[in-house]
Amino acid sequence: MDKVQSFEQLAEDYAPLIKKTLVSFHLINDYDEMFQVGLIALWKAHQAFNPDKGCFPSFAKSYIRGELMTALKKKKRFQDKHLFYEGTIADQYMTGGIEDSYFKNAWLEDWTKGLTDRETLWVKGAILNDETAQSIAEKENVSVHTVRSWKKSALKKLRRKFSLA
Repeated sequence: MDKVQSFEQLAEDYAPLIKKTLVSFHLINDYDEMFQVGLIALWKAHQAFNPDKGCFPSFAKSYIRGELMTALKKKKRFQDKHLFYEGTIADQYMTGGIEDSYFKNAWLEDWTKGLTDRETLWVKGAILNDETAQSIAEKENVSVHTVRSWKKSALKKLRRKFSLA
């Protein structure tokens, strides 16, 4: 039996151990990612195991636990150094300490440079004020289809403007 087949069987045999370790560490939210870390740790243990120094099950268990703890420490360190924000881009600019109307106008002016007045209306309504195409259409006395065409052309221009390519 070659190493690949033997590891596949080993992974199947030790999956309950990895799952139990994940549950004991309360890693339910990041289950898939951490299960993968556990499988990689099992593979490393399989490669590093020396049968003269002991039995494999205890070696694998301690190796998996160690790798999971290391991954948790790295993840915690990363999260401590980086700020994650959930919300829209407009929320970040509008609520992230940039309350002054001067900065709001500067941000809006930068984003809407190169857009038509109607496309700018869509950006203000949809992105900044979280309005639907229907409400913008009613406010501007145009059809919803017209507002969607503003959206389409505005997004096309914004994608081109902010693309990294």
